[in-house]
Amino acid sequence: MSLASIIVHEATHARIDDRGIPYDEQRRDRIERLCRRQQQLFMQRAEPEFRDAFGNSVDWSEVYRFDDVEPWYEEYWSKSRWKHVGEMLGRAWRKLRGTEEQVASATWQESHRKHWDFVQEYHVWSTSMLYTRGCSHATSNNHELAITDFRQVVTLHPDHTDALVMLGSHLYFSKRYEESLQVFLEADRKGYPDLAEWIVSALWRLERVEEALEWLKRSPSDPRDSDLLGTRAMLLLDLQREEEALQSLKLSLVDQTVTFNSNAYSYLVMKAQLLQKMDHMQEFLEARHQLETIQDDWHRGCVSTPLQIPGYVIETDPQMFEPGVSTFGATVLICPDEPNTTEHAQLLESIATRIAERIESDSNDYESIYLRGLLTYQEYYPWREVPMSLTEGREVWAVDLNLDRIFLPGGYLEGRIIQCWTAMTNRGQFVWLCDDALDSKTREDSQPLTASY
Repeated sequence: MSLASIIVHEATHARIDDRGIPYDEQRRDRIERLCRRQQQLFMQRAEPEFRDAFGNSVDWSEVYRFDDVEPWYEEYWSKSRWKHVGEMLGRAWRKLRGTEEQVASATWQESHRKHWDFVQEYHVWSTSMLYTRGCSHATSNNHELAITDFRQVVTLHPDHTDALVMLGSHLYFSKRYEESLQVFLEADRKGYPDLAEWIVSALWRLERVEEALEWLKRSPSDPRDSDLLGTRAMLLLDLQREEEALQSLKLSLVDQTVTFNSNAYSYLVMKAQLLQKMDHMQEFLEARHQLETIQDDWHRGCVSTPLQIPGYVIETDPQMFEPGVSTFGATVLICPDEPNTTEHAQLLESIATRIAERIESDSNDYESIYLRGLLTYQEYYPWREVPMSLTEGREVWAVDLNLDRIFLPGGYLEGRIIQCWTAMTNRGQFVWLCDDALDSKTREDSQPLTASY
């Protein structure tokens, strides 16, 4: 019932948005009051048995009081999006560890299992039900079960292109690149739009780089798009066509505001590395100076003194363990509150081993489902808390960041332990790679600045 009331709240937001009313600073308080009022009315109309389920834990006369909305939202809106993400994940995980929530979860799992057992026993299947179950498995990062369902949908309904694309994507996530490529090509032949990027990625993984370049030309993106040019540069580098790659990288930076942790920042790093490799020293020094300026500005923008900590690279492209120019994303385990010691690094390594064992197990409990998504890049959730059952009670996070080679000793990973900076900024908590050359200045002498929201 609590979940249903939240749906009513969010549906009211959608209705207001459909009417063209913007959700801005001037209107947000009134909009939230309206949505919470609709949520309250829904709860008040709840059947007695649902209300009784709350027991004496809820004073219905106090539900959704409005006199404290404004102060609460002032605090809420003063926080960064990433701060909200961290707090939300922490709350969710703490709730999942509670007794009542565990019972509720077990009950839900049992009802879910009985439902699908009934469907299977009485053969009341349809393509829509199979597709829905496949999407459920996909959301839980159960790639193999999702593949089984989407493949069955395509067998029953060969023109179900949505199922084809879902099948191809989960084959790709399972590193079955040849199969995923064939599925994407079939979906493309059947008219599914905008598959060029998936096909380029699969071809590149299969080392069919020339074909990937040809498919890149079919991308619906603007030929001047920064990310498209950056992808083209990576493909050209694989073909040892360095001059063309350099030109693509230069074009990818035209009219771009290069900010820390942006894709353009990685393209600038790649450009600097390539200039150094090609012995264009003057241009290299200019690019290096630009990187130093960006990183110094970032340090000065921190509201707490940056702290150097080790991170453990739990997931990245295997090419990062070899010399090269192209940079890749990674998922890194960090423990912000622990000292920078050998024991700290060993702790992260042991946690990584436990995570891998749980992911590879056949368990389908909520913690295992959560862990399967832990190592998947998530644009809106770059900080994901590791369950404390695996961390000996410490606060450990899986963080998405770019492994920019120019900041790695030798330009590649010699092992999985890397040195990072972490600090609170006026846009939330961030972590970034250390570099001996750029970070030789004494960061401890820098004064924390006041956040400006």
